[in-house]
Amino acid sequence: MSSNYKQSYKQRSTSLASEKAKEYYYKTKKFVRPFGFEETENIEFHTFMKIPNKIRKMPDFIIVDNGNFIFSEVKGCHDILRLKIDDLENYLWWWKTFKEDSSNVYLVFFIYSTTSKLCHEMTIQTLIDLINTNQYERDSYPDNNKIFIKIPYEDISDRCPALEWKNM
Repeated sequence: MSSNYKQSYKQRSTSLASEKAKEYYYKTKKFVRPFGFEETENIEFHTFMKIPNKIRKMPDFIIVDNGNFIFSEVKGCHDILRLKIDDLENYLWWWKTFKEDSSNVYLVFFIYSTTSKLCHEMTIQTLIDLINTNQYERDSYPDNNKIFIKIPYEDISDRCPALEWKNM
Protein backbone atom coordinates (compact mmCIF):
# COMPACT_ATOMS: atom_id res chain seq x y z
CA MET A 1 0.00 0.00 0.00
CA SER A 2 1.00 3.58 -0.47
CA SER A 3 2.34 5.43 2.53
CA ASN A 4 0.68 8.77 1.77
CA TYR A 5 -1.38 9.24 4.93
CA LYS A 6 -3.05 12.35 3.47
CA GLN A 7 -4.94 10.21 0.96
CA SER A 8 -8.15 8.45 1.90
CA TYR A 9 -7.99 4.83 2.98
CA LYS A 10 -9.52 3.75 -0.35
CA GLN A 11 -6.88 5.68 -2.31
CA ARG A 12 -4.04 4.27 -0.19
CA SER A 13 -5.27 0.71 -0.57
CA THR A 14 -4.90 0.78 -4.36
CA SER A 15 -1.30 0.49 -5.31
CA LEU A 16 0.99 0.40 -8.31
CA ALA A 17 3.26 -1.84 -6.22
CA SER A 18 0.43 -4.41 -5.96
CA GLU A 19 -0.03 -4.37 -9.71
CA LYS A 20 3.71 -4.88 -10.25
CA ALA A 21 3.74 -7.77 -7.76
CA LYS A 22 0.82 -9.47 -9.50
CA GLU A 23 2.47 -8.99 -12.89
CA TYR A 24 5.72 -10.48 -11.63
CA TYR A 25 4.36 -13.36 -9.58
CA TYR A 26 1.90 -14.58 -12.19
CA LYS A 27 4.65 -14.63 -14.83
CA THR A 28 6.89 -16.82 -12.65
CA LYS A 29 4.64 -19.85 -13.19
CA LYS A 30 4.90 -20.66 -9.47
CA PHE A 31 1.86 -21.49 -7.36
CA VAL A 32 0.67 -17.99 -6.38
CA ARG A 33 -2.48 -16.97 -4.54
CA PRO A 34 -3.62 -13.64 -3.13
CA PHE A 35 -3.77 -14.03 0.64
CA GLY A 36 -4.26 -10.70 2.41
CA PHE A 37 -6.95 -8.14 1.84
CA GLU A 38 -7.15 -7.17 -1.79
CA GLU A 39 -7.61 -3.57 -2.79
CA THR A 40 -10.66 -4.62 -4.83
CA GLU A 41 -12.58 -5.73 -1.76
CA ASN A 42 -13.70 -2.17 -0.98
CA ILE A 43 -13.95 -2.63 2.76
CA GLU A 44 -15.00 0.52 4.55
CA PHE A 45 -12.32 1.81 6.90
CA HIS A 46 -14.44 1.58 10.06
CA THR A 47 -15.35 -2.04 9.19
CA PHE A 48 -11.76 -2.94 8.35
CA MET A 49 -10.56 -1.61 11.72
CA LYS A 50 -12.95 -4.02 13.53
CA ILE A 51 -11.01 -6.98 12.12
CA PRO A 52 -8.30 -8.28 14.49
CA ASN A 53 -4.89 -6.77 13.79
CA LYS A 54 -3.12 -10.05 12.92
CA ILE A 55 -5.79 -10.77 10.29
CA ARG A 56 -5.64 -7.22 8.88
CA LYS A 57 -1.88 -7.60 8.54
CA MET A 58 -1.88 -10.85 6.61
CA PRO A 59 0.83 -10.91 3.93
CA ASP A 60 -0.47 -10.14 0.44
CA PHE A 61 0.41 -13.41 -1.32
CA ILE A 62 1.29 -17.02 -0.64
CA ILE A 63 3.66 -18.74 -3.04
CA VAL A 64 4.94 -22.29 -3.34
CA ASP A 65 8.26 -22.58 -5.15
CA ASN A 66 10.49 -25.67 -5.27
CA GLY A 67 9.01 -27.06 -2.08
CA ASN A 68 9.25 -23.75 -0.21
CA PHE A 69 6.27 -21.89 1.20
CA ILE A 70 6.61 -18.12 0.89
CA PHE A 71 4.55 -15.29 2.32
CA SER A 72 4.97 -12.11 0.28
CA GLU A 73 4.15 -8.64 1.56
CA VAL A 74 4.00 -5.89 -1.05
CA LYS A 75 5.41 -2.45 -0.28
CA GLY A 76 5.67 0.63 -2.46
CA CYS A 77 7.97 3.58 -2.01
CA HIS A 78 9.61 6.52 -3.74
CA ASP A 79 13.12 7.10 -2.35
CA ILE A 80 12.30 6.02 1.22
CA LEU A 81 10.44 2.91 2.38
CA ARG A 82 8.38 3.83 5.42
CA LEU A 83 7.84 0.65 7.40
CA LYS A 84 5.60 0.84 10.46
CA ILE A 85 7.12 -0.92 13.44
CA ASP A 86 3.85 -2.59 14.43
CA ASP A 87 3.43 -3.87 10.85
CA LEU A 88 6.93 -5.36 10.95
CA GLU A 89 6.08 -7.07 14.25
CA ASN A 90 2.97 -8.57 12.66
CA TYR A 91 4.91 -9.85 9.64
CA LEU A 92 7.45 -11.41 11.99
CA TRP A 93 4.56 -13.13 13.79
CA TRP A 94 3.25 -14.61 10.52
CA TRP A 95 6.70 -15.88 9.56
CA LYS A 96 7.67 -17.26 12.97
CA THR A 97 4.28 -18.87 13.62
CA PHE A 98 4.39 -20.96 10.47
CA LYS A 99 8.15 -21.49 10.48
CA GLU A 100 7.65 -23.50 13.69
CA ASP A 101 5.85 -26.14 11.59
CA SER A 102 8.36 -26.31 8.78
CA SER A 103 11.87 -25.06 8.04
CA ASN A 104 10.95 -24.21 4.45
CA VAL A 105 8.73 -21.21 5.31
CA TYR A 106 9.86 -17.75 4.23
CA LEU A 107 8.53 -14.22 4.25
CA VAL A 108 9.67 -11.78 1.58
CA PHE A 109 8.92 -8.16 0.89
CA PHE A 110 8.17 -7.31 -2.72
CA ILE A 111 9.27 -3.67 -2.93
CA TYR A 112 8.49 -1.37 -5.86
CA SER A 113 10.07 2.07 -6.17
CA THR A 114 8.11 4.58 -8.23
CA THR A 115 11.30 6.63 -8.57
CA SER A 116 13.53 3.90 -10.03
CA LYS A 117 10.61 1.92 -11.55
CA LEU A 118 12.33 -1.23 -10.24
CA CYS A 119 11.13 -4.13 -8.10
CA HIS A 120 13.09 -6.02 -5.47
CA GLU A 121 12.47 -9.00 -3.21
CA MET A 122 13.98 -8.96 0.26
CA THR A 123 13.62 -11.62 2.93
CA ILE A 124 12.41 -10.55 6.33
CA GLN A 125 15.77 -11.70 7.74
CA THR A 126 17.65 -9.38 5.36
CA LEU A 127 15.33 -6.50 6.21
CA ILE A 128 15.81 -7.05 9.95
CA ASP A 129 19.59 -7.19 9.43
CA LEU A 130 19.45 -3.94 7.45
CA ILE A 131 17.48 -2.24 10.23
CA ASN A 132 19.74 -3.60 12.98
CA THR A 133 22.98 -2.53 11.28
CA ASN A 134 21.88 1.01 10.43
CA GLN A 135 20.73 3.95 12.47
CA TYR A 136 17.64 4.66 10.41
CA GLU A 137 15.57 7.66 11.29
CA ARG A 138 12.20 6.98 12.85
CA ASP A 139 9.19 9.19 12.55
CA SER A 140 5.46 8.97 13.14
CA TYR A 141 2.42 9.60 11.01
CA PRO A 142 0.52 12.70 12.13
CA ASP A 143 -2.89 11.07 11.57
CA ASN A 144 -2.38 8.03 13.84
CA ASN A 145 0.99 8.54 15.60
CA LYS A 146 2.22 5.16 14.34
CA ILE A 147 6.00 5.01 14.36
CA PHE A 148 7.76 4.02 11.16
CA ILE A 149 11.34 3.37 10.13
CA LYS A 150 12.67 5.33 7.15
CA ILE A 151 14.69 2.91 5.03
CA PRO A 152 16.47 4.51 2.06
CA TYR A 153 15.60 2.81 -1.22
CA GLU A 154 19.31 2.88 -2.08
CA ASP A 155 20.00 0.49 0.81
CA ILE A 156 17.31 -1.88 -0.47
CA SER A 157 18.67 -1.83 -4.03
CA ASP A 158 22.24 -2.32 -2.73
CA ARG A 159 21.20 -5.47 -0.82
CA CYS A 160 18.81 -7.01 -3.34
CA PRO A 161 19.21 -6.81 -7.10
CA ALA A 162 16.25 -5.65 -9.17
CA LEU A 163 13.94 -8.40 -10.35
CA GLU A 164 14.01 -9.22 -14.04
CA TRP A 165 10.90 -10.68 -15.59
CA LYS A 166 10.10 -8.99 -18.87
CA ASN A 167 11.39 -12.02 -20.80
CA MET A 168 9.88 -14.81 -18.68
